Amino acid sequence: MSRVIDLLRKSVLGSLILLGLSSVADAQDPVDTALAKARRIFTQAWQTPLNHQYAPHLLLDARAVLADAEQRRQRLGLFDEDETPAEQTDRILYQAWLVEQTILLAESLVQRRLLEQQIDSLTREKQQRQQRLARLPRQPPDPADPPPSRSIPHSHTVTLGGELFPPQRPVISRRLIQELQPLAAFLVQHPDRRIRIEGHSDDSGDPVTNLRRSEQRADAVKAILIDHGVQPDRITRFGYGAARPVADDSTAAGRRRNRRVELIITHHLQD
Repeated sequence: MSRVIDLLRKSVLGSLILLGLSSVADAQDPVDTALAKARRIFTQAWQTPLNHQYAPHLLLDARAVLADAEQRRQRLGLFDEDETPAEQTDRILYQAWLVEQTILLAESLVQRRLLEQQIDSLTREKQQRQQRLARLPRQPPDPADPPPSRSIPHSHTVTLGGELFPPQRPVISRRLIQELQPLAAFLVQHPDRRIRIEGHSDDSGDPVTNLRRSEQRADAVKAILIDHGVQPDRITRFGYGAARPVADDSTAAGRRRNRRVELIITHHLQD
């Protein structure tokens, strides 16, 4: 009878040990899964030549973060005076997520660069057509024709400077609202105008943070205009992070100029 009890005890103990090992393995699965996904996304991006051409700095940032995360994975569970195992796990998961977001930002930057090239090409073609038309002989106007109407400028840009968007401060301020009130009144009085809001930041943060800040600034301007009566369907907004600087980010004055929002006001009639 005692032998049977010992066997049962050993069997139960063995099951508990196996269950404990399985739980440890399951606890590590999210880390391995996240790193495998980040590694796969990074590898695909690294093998794409356009990413190296238009977003090499973002690829290098992602590679450094991924390498550090993999090194931390090898040391996961070992004694560390600075971090507990749970904190180590959280850091690795965050780094895997950051790799994915950095690659997404790189791909967005590539797409924007390609789109800008297409726009530049179309602009050059339009200018060439206009030059060819200008060289054609002009016919005298027919007296029966009505006089030409006054042309309307295609677009007008308003820039809200960095003094309206100080770092580490709430995005919507009383001064920003006061600055936008005349523009909102103009747009309400001219419902045929459309507005494109483009948010920008300096390079003081990481790419993901910079993109989020630029989007928050654009969203703040959009919210103020809507609150003052501008219809939402007349507004589009974009955030570009630190990808389009207008000044040197190595100085405080340059960073202040780069923290800006540009509003492009256009007429709904197209050429």
